[in-house]
Amino acid sequence: MAEAGLIHAGKLLGDGVAVETLSSLIGESESWVLDGGVANSQQASMLMAKGITPKFVVVLDVDVSTAIAKMDPVVVDPLDQTEYHLENLPPPSEVLDETTGEPIEGVLAPSDRALKRKEQHPAVLHARHNRFNANISSILSLYQAVGCCILRFSQEPEHLLDPLQVAASVMTEIRSLDLLQLTLPPAPQTVSGRSKETKDAPETRTPPPDPEPSDG
Repeated sequence: MAEAGLIHAGKLLGDGVAVETLSSLIGESESWVLDGGVANSQQASMLMAKGITPKFVVVLDVDVSTAIAKMDPVVVDPLDQTEYHLENLPPPSEVLDETTGEPIEGVLAPSDRALKRKEQHPAVLHARHNRFNANISSILSLYQAVGCCILRFSQEPEHLLDPLQVAASVMTEIRSLDLLQLTLPPAPQTVSGRSKETKDAPETRTPPPDPEPSDG
């Protein structure tokens, strides 16, 4: 597919294709997590026009060398798309029979068939990193304008971001916003140009004036 070739080369899908793909995946879900986010502010605008606006936007700023080092041990089994980490979660070196638990002879093991995705190669990661830096400011400006909560974490020199600390900070912000929303009155819903509160209220009509007496 042409789209797969673009992704492997670190290039962008067309805005229309990307937005339709994301909107179909999210569907009618009330809660969702989009890993990777949108590629530019145009895609963000197109998704918002479809009613898809994030409540939180989490940005992790890391240098490209760190990104390459983190992606280098990651491999995927092309048979079932299972992802492994060569150091922390290596692919199995044998295939076991589901019934007996014994190794199956003559079957290629995940460790033998696992490979790196083309989009993980350093040249592709450099292209993606440059694109991220070129577009992130306009994307965040758009989300801030509509009230999204922006959580941005930057890597300090010689200190990598701690995933546990980042996760804890994100959860703290989410809980804080949820508590704040519980203390606020619900916003009136707009129905056909009138708020729902106004629509549900009985209408007040001015009575017609009394008829003037005739001269007869």
